[in-house]
Amino acid sequence: MIRFYCILIGFVGLIFHSCVKNEKFTTITRDKAIKADTVYMSELINSTFEIKLPQSEPKQVLSIENPVVAKINISELEDAYLTILEPEKNTHIIINESGNLHTTTVADSLLNYLWHSNQQFILENQGFIFKTKDFDSIVNVFETFTEKRKSVLETYRSKIDPRTFNILEYQNQARVYSFLFYFGRVAQELEPENSFFDFIENLPPPSAELKSLPDIYLYKYEITYLRANHKLERISDFIDFIKENTESDDLSDFLKATYIKALIQTPSYWNKHEQLFNSQELNEVLVKEKNNRYSDIILKVSESYSKLKKGDLAADFSAIDKNGKLLTLKDFKGKVLFLDIWATWCGPCINQRPHVLELARKYEANSNFEVLLISVDSSIDNWLNFLEKEKDYSGINLFIENGMRSSFGNDYNIKAIPRYILIDKNGKILSADITEPSKSIELLIDAELKN
Repeated sequence: MIRFYCILIGFVGLIFHSCVKNEKFTTITRDKAIKADTVYMSELINSTFEIKLPQSEPKQVLSIENPVVAKINISELEDAYLTILEPEKNTHIIINESGNLHTTTVADSLLNYLWHSNQQFILENQGFIFKTKDFDSIVNVFETFTEKRKSVLETYRSKIDPRTFNILEYQNQARVYSFLFYFGRVAQELEPENSFFDFIENLPPPSAELKSLPDIYLYKYEITYLRANHKLERISDFIDFIKENTESDDLSDFLKATYIKALIQTPSYWNKHEQLFNSQELNEVLVKEKNNRYSDIILKVSESYSKLKKGDLAADFSAIDKNGKLLTLKDFKGKVLFLDIWATWCGPCINQRPHVLELARKYEANSNFEVLLISVDSSIDNWLNFLEKEKDYSGINLFIENGMRSSFGNDYNIKAIPRYILIDKNGKILSADITEPSKSIELLIDAELKN
């Protein structure tokens, strides 16, 4: 009986032990010689963690399971120093004679070497890169450069943790491929079928290291998708394609979240996707990806597109009307304004437009209210041709060229359209979270007009 009791206790102890999470930590410290008030550290790609090291608290402890790439800086205006945080290893931040932050590890020195040597190589060879018409030779030059850096890394392999070394090997390739994708997709606007992009076959299979620079797989998937389908019809189709072509569910979720973030934050890098991305599509994506392991990344960035808060002073802007007259927000001082930010290429914008025009007609007799239909098209001719065919003169039509990428787009955080914003008679935001013209919005307008 005693023996059985002892076995039972041992069994229960084993169960208890197996349920305790084996957390691993890394310690980050700043050197006393650093005079700056605060040193900042954040995860490189999605800022999944952010650490502050003020002089009064020069040490922080972070829980991590695997090596992760982070950046260190004193302010956003200063160059960052990259570091690889490793479980159960300390990172000590020091400052050199030039006043630059760095750490004491070999791996970090190599990581920053890969980053800066990439930039230097591009500068030294830009005459060739941007003048030659033999695009395939550009790939060959960069792949030779990658092999030279690989030989440098190999001399340090025995001194570096294998998982950390895997990140360095990946960074060596990824930084080169990232530029090649930029050159082909953005700088030269080459079609996906161009043989220049055949280097996508050389990319290694997706692995955990891609989290340190994931965009190259999204670019690869775009080229592969367009080569097979010729055209992207819906954002959700590409999200499905990412899932189908990424074996790991974790990496699939990570890439999908990173893609959605990129569409919102850097739409100019996704010109074949940008015009498909609108408020309606974003809402559908949010529903579809609600169980995504990295949904916090998606939610954080999606909330930013409607970050204007009630009571904020609406930023002034300039726009032209169909007669070429320049107007500013100040020209409508003292009026309640309903802003419809749209474009001729935006399907949901066009679908909602009759409701916006109906709203304008309903209040056209009220001199204290205006509907401003602000086109953010890149072509004024497309806008004028649309108005000419529409022949509906309700509301005030205005044009801001490439408005989503202008100061107007930044001030009003126009990341997806259609976008509807209500401004009160004092020039303050009344609502920036309007999904569509509706009875509830009319009640809000009526209440403001009575004030």
